Amino acid sequence: MGIVINSPHNTKTRSHFLLLLLLLLSASASFAQQYFVHTVGKGETAYAIAKTYSISLDSLYVLNPDAKGGLRDGQELRIYSIVQHPEAAADSIAGNVLFHKVQAKETLYALSKKYNISIQTILQENPEVIDGLNAGQLIRLPHPFQAAAVVPNKSTPTPNAPLDKKKESTPISKDESPSFALVSPLQKTSKVALFLPLNLNQQMPWDDTTLVKQSEQPSLATPALEFYEGFWLAADSLKKMGYRIDLSVQDTRNDTAYIKELLTNPRLAENDLLIGPLSSNEMMPVQRFAQEHHLDLAVPCSVSPALLAANPKLSSTAASVRSQCESMASYLSQHFAQDQFIFVSTGSQKEMDLINNFKTKLPASRIRAQLTYPKMGADTLRKCVSKKSRTVIIVCSSNESVVNNFLTSIKGMQDSSLFVVGMPTWENFQSLEFGLLQKLQVQLFSTMQVDFSDVRTQQFAVAYRAQFNTEPSASACQGFDMGLFYLGMLGSKGKSWMNELGGQTYEAMQGRFVFRRVEGGGCENTAISVMRYENKQLTIIRY
Repeated sequence: MGIVINSPHNTKTRSHFLLLLLLLLSASASFAQQYFVHTVGKGETAYAIAKTYSISLDSLYVLNPDAKGGLRDGQELRIYSIVQHPEAAADSIAGNVLFHKVQAKETLYALSKKYNISIQTILQENPEVIDGLNAGQLIRLPHPFQAAAVVPNKSTPTPNAPLDKKKESTPISKDESPSFALVSPLQKTSKVALFLPLNLNQQMPWDDTTLVKQSEQPSLATPALEFYEGFWLAADSLKKMGYRIDLSVQDTRNDTAYIKELLTNPRLAENDLLIGPLSSNEMMPVQRFAQEHHLDLAVPCSVSPALLAANPKLSSTAASVRSQCESMASYLSQHFAQDQFIFVSTGSQKEMDLINNFKTKLPASRIRAQLTYPKMGADTLRKCVSKKSRTVIIVCSSNESVVNNFLTSIKGMQDSSLFVVGMPTWENFQSLEFGLLQKLQVQLFSTMQVDFSDVRTQQFAVAYRAQFNTEPSASACQGFDMGLFYLGMLGSKGKSWMNELGGQTYEAMQGRFVFRRVEGGGCENTAISVMRYENKQLTIIRY
């Protein structure tokens, strides 16, 4: 993989990234529940508990982030159930499982040969060993006589074996029957340009021998840098799976004039795919360049419906406001099918447009009223609320003062049959009380929301920390998701990948990709995350 970029990360080893990717691709949704509970005793420390179960502190913190702040007597910690209790005898067999005590200098490769199982299977059973084995550690392995039943399909990639071009790899989606899966890469090199506002003043070749030392790096703790780091992890992992990627990174400097200057480089027109920039204002010159040269363009920001309809080679992973409202309306129609809906707005044209977007997917017979606040206050609302069915109040205002006043005015109406739906902007409001939001059963929706409690995200976090010595942000997860999806699609499908994008779904860390093609135009991810307030925090609703 050739990459041209200033490298804003350190030189820590990358040898385990493919192993992590294999673990991410094969993890099932049920894995999240595979743990047992350890009750903290008096004086016990996180280090002592991790040592007792032969796991790293990182592995302990993955399922117990609160433990970082210290432990208290009686606190319950989740320990991966695939880590056997320490009293289990070494090399003992229990049912279809063998518990093996790691010997000095023993490696994953040696274990895979000894027991005739793949390294991937060992990692699936023991995710805490992704950073290496420790002498005396007790790990769980399939019973040697049952090994034939657990050896993965030969199409699954291994660290030292290229993909068989005729066979499909383990699917990336957590769904049982995903429509997107990483398949054997083509032999052709994919040429990709990534546009990010890194604010660097020069470019230099990137490879393992020319990384910039950490002490020489400028302070670049920005979403763009974090996006790049996540994207790099995806590209590096795909490279190890046999994908050929020629990646150049264009520093846009948050300057549209400079972007136009960058785009005078004729070599950019030789790319198969352009990705970025992050913001819609920087996207416009890149979009015009891509359209002029008939290049595929993927952006992480929302795109206006008109622009999407005009360019069949454009795709966006962020739903437009209109699509978000329609997707939320579809969710409400499914989960509140027998209930009534009441719209509340200030009457502005922007808010009326939002209401009309909702109405396209809501059954007209279930819409009870449309109120203008504060002209029509809580008294009018009380008269509209039915006592025979649940009522969903959809508040289409993003004015924090208006929203706060309205919610306060109706707090006395709350019972189990009243729900409030708010706009994505509410997440950033400072004056709303969590208690009131929880009491009114407020639900919000968003085009991107990373669930950091998800096991797969936590496993990604372990690798990210190991590589960059910091915690991954939502931007890092977004970069990894886009890199894995788009580079995987291009590398396995070739230039025809865009023709197959409509209808594709992918369970990403930042949410779900559900692409819909606009008639005659490009593709947009229409998926949203739905959230509610509980336990003094905003929690993603699984549906």
